[in-house]
Amino acid sequence: MEWITKNAGELYVSSSGLSKPADQFGFGYPFLSYKDIFHNYYAPKELTTLVNTTQKDREKCSIIRGDVFLTRTSETTEELGMSCVALKDYPEATFNGFAKRLRPVTDEIYPEYAAYFFRSAFFRAQCKSMASLITRASLNDAMIYRFKIKFPKNKYAQIKIGTILKTYDTLIENNTKRIRLLEQMAENLYKEWFVRFRFPGHENVEMENGLPKGWKVERIGNVCETIGGGTPSTSNENYWGGDIKWVTPSDITSKSSLPLLNIAGRITEEGLKRSSAKLLPPYTILMTSRASIGFFGICPESVCTNQGFISIIPNEENTRMFLLYSLKTRKEEIIANANGSTFLEISKGRFRKMKTLVPSEDILIKFEKKEQLFFNEILKLELQNQLLTRQRDLLLPRLMSGKLEVTV
Repeated sequence: MEWITKNAGELYVSSSGLSKPADQFGFGYPFLSYKDIFHNYYAPKELTTLVNTTQKDREKCSIIRGDVFLTRTSETTEELGMSCVALKDYPEATFNGFAKRLRPVTDEIYPEYAAYFFRSAFFRAQCKSMASLITRASLNDAMIYRFKIKFPKNKYAQIKIGTILKTYDTLIENNTKRIRLLEQMAENLYKEWFVRFRFPGHENVEMENGLPKGWKVERIGNVCETIGGGTPSTSNENYWGGDIKWVTPSDITSKSSLPLLNIAGRITEEGLKRSSAKLLPPYTILMTSRASIGFFGICPESVCTNQGFISIIPNEENTRMFLLYSLKTRKEEIIANANGSTFLEISKGRFRKMKTLVPSEDILIKFEKKEQLFFNEILKLELQNQLLTRQRDLLLPRLMSGKLEVTV
């Protein structure tokens, strides 16, 4: 199979995106955000972010099939030049000002192929190499035009490579949709039983002071243990690079589902001992407690966290899912209990003083069983996605290097 290598400047023309103040977002026209670009090989089918734009904005920063978007600035080289590709036209849409748009000037590159090439190790190495030459990680047009783009001369080979890799992403996308549906079902069940009080047998239960008889209200601190986190000294290399899984808020805020998988081992036994971090048992509820407050996750393995968390271990096993979904529906209340001048943070003391409903034990047991079924199914789908992602990422460099040849 014959391969061609050209400079990006021979294949694309680069242009910058749209910058608008915060008060111009939330209404108007579709907008491809920085997160959309960073987290996706290709642009989402529907752009959920809206921005107030003019006709001139929409003409200058338009999005059509084949456009490649690269994050142009970042604090780290690893986040520079992350890409996504538009696989269709997006009428009236614009894109983020912290990105560059590469619009094809020839039809030599098949968009589905481009979506994976720009995420390949070959391209990512070029981004890191260029970023290392400057003080702040940033890409300009001159740099972009020097990038080497490698592709099969045979267009059908490009189509085949793109189709093979996209099959994995389609399966991942379908699993992700099922995960969102299951999580919505789990939240709806909580609201049905404990907000609307339509739990099994509710017709035969008397109400007393606005609650089903036998139910009560307690302080959160009376029904669970709350544990903070910590960070080992970054100046001591003996504390880092170990096998102990250490969770930071970005591990949760960048995810759309509760199960936390594939957390890398980051700190050593010595680092754990020399910091305020505590090793938590599997299935501990993790809640972000500073800056981005009220994000939740559960890791099936033992982990520890940095100081941006309050970790919650229920006193009774059959209250885990109830506590989790109760807290998830009270995010605004949790934030309202936070304070701080530099950034908002809710302390363990204030969190423990918050009140929580305590239903009867038989209802809690029934709820735990039903929610555990949802969680186990979500966990299974997450593990499938992890395996599919690993398989795709193993195939990607082999296909892009020509080591694994496709037949056309």
